[in-house]
Amino acid sequence: MQNHASQGNQGLDKRLSWKNCSFFLNSPRNAPEIARHGRSRPQFPFLGFPQVIFVIGLFSLYAGNSTPDVNESHYLTKAKHFWDSSFGAGDLFLESGNAHWFFYETIGALTLWLDFPSAAWVGRFFGWWVLAYSWCRFANCFAANRWYAGPVTAPLWIAAMHWGHLSGEWVIGGCESKVFAYGFAFLGLANVLSGRWKTSWFWFGVSTAFHVLTGGWITLASLFSYAVQFFRGKVTREESLKMQSLPLFLAGTIALLGVLPVLFLNRGVETAVLEKGYIIYVFQRLPHHLSPMHFAIERWWQFGILLVSSLLLLVSGRTLGLLPTRSTDNRDNAFALSTFGSIAVVITAIAFSGWLIDFSLSSWATNWSASLLRFYWFRWNDIVWPSLLSITALVILEGGCSKAHRWQFGLKFTALILLVVPGALLIALRVEERNRATLTPADRATLVLRHESPAQQAQVATNWIDACHWIRSNTPKDALVLTPRFQQTFKWYAHRAEIASWKDAPQDVLGLLEWERRMLEIFPRSSEGYGIEMSDEHLFAMYRKYRLNYVVLDRRIQKKPPLLPIVYSNPTYAIFDLSKLAP
Repeated sequence: MQNHASQGNQGLDKRLSWKNCSFFLNSPRNAPEIARHGRSRPQFPFLGFPQVIFVIGLFSLYAGNSTPDVNESHYLTKAKHFWDSSFGAGDLFLESGNAHWFFYETIGALTLWLDFPSAAWVGRFFGWWVLAYSWCRFANCFAANRWYAGPVTAPLWIAAMHWGHLSGEWVIGGCESKVFAYGFAFLGLANVLSGRWKTSWFWFGVSTAFHVLTGGWITLASLFSYAVQFFRGKVTREESLKMQSLPLFLAGTIALLGVLPVLFLNRGVETAVLEKGYIIYVFQRLPHHLSPMHFAIERWWQFGILLVSSLLLLVSGRTLGLLPTRSTDNRDNAFALSTFGSIAVVITAIAFSGWLIDFSLSSWATNWSASLLRFYWFRWNDIVWPSLLSITALVILEGGCSKAHRWQFGLKFTALILLVVPGALLIALRVEERNRATLTPADRATLVLRHESPAQQAQVATNWIDACHWIRSNTPKDALVLTPRFQQTFKWYAHRAEIASWKDAPQDVLGLLEWERRMLEIFPRSSEGYGIEMSDEHLFAMYRKYRLNYVVLDRRIQKKPPLLPIVYSNPTYAIFDLSKLAP
């Protein structure tokens, strides 16, 4: 009888074990490792490949524009010059300091073997893969390693960043350094949220190597979060402060690959000169990213909606018992949510500090304000809140009901709508926009005039590319060209140096000051702004001063052709040869 009872109990244990096997696989809280570390580790092996491919597909639908994208003509031409100094020799921007040295050294090597469009697409795929994998790892921390966490949250994350940004920051785009920096930063965050602090510093170091400010700000926020947990006694022995020393040292060494090139950019430059360059950088070249007092009012409204939505979702989920707490079974999710929440608070405090600097100093101490605002205080603010909204919606949808409430179903339905509708709508709009597009993003941003019809804009772009290709085929490789102010893709198409370009502003102070001087000197302007004709006297003066070889003029602006030898013309652009003029 006893044997039969024992066998029955064994059978019951066996049935219970098989019944609950998925629970133990997804949340191995009873494993010996958990007894040592206090919480489970996210299990996301390479078998997560299908999820990553799905998220990469979303990225490509959202940002798979024709090349060059807005910043690709900026980054990849400089990367080409980094590896081949004969490319664009004499170009002010290409020969300026390399603030993103690690990106040029690694991803930039693609330009040695591939043409610009191919290098851009290969670089995009690598960047999107790192970002998609890291986002899936990050999202899994909030849903007990459910395989669908990353794919489900990615659409809302993309939409919230697209519509809710404050400072014009974005993550998913073309081939440039910050895409990789954000990808490795989210790998670091995934390790932070699973309690793997030692591993997280390594990924933050790689992120900082790719982009100093992108990696630097999130590293500081994570260090603050660790310090809070350490002083509250929430850090396990394995992750104690003593155990962090070597990982932090190694991460700092890796980060120096990004920090040192930036520090050396302005070595030996006087303080007064530095401050003048910072003022140009912050208040003339990039106020839309750096100075909150210059942010468009619609951006404040959009970010306000994002902020309120995120906070309402958090408060409602906590009130209705749909968010995990330390006292519930979902301790891992609770730890991840509270830790990321503390990081979001730090990031918000950093952004508020940037606003306070601009509000209190810019009107009377512009030099001090510019010296501080150049550090992109709002960069992660535009990323953290969309991330928090996305993962909160996921946790609410996943959450169990710790107490009965009639509004719980309504909140879960709201979370479901948020996860599905905005992202699907944005992707559909982006695909339709791309199907209707006749220009690359870089050309659309600076080449065409707003009042022109789509057909006219397409013709302008075609004429521009034809003119650039003529220069590439018919001029020496060391030619120096004066190009129209309203363009940013000349080096991409023509492979020749230009005297100055609005988009291609150097990042070292001396180069930036020279860039501003050239922009003011070369391109004449009236009280209404730029876009007026260049006189013969002015062109001859620029030729004598800079030893120009060719001039490309926009016929929409230059109605009267100059008295110079013309060598190429189409309905929009004309090219003049200065190389044979007397000095």
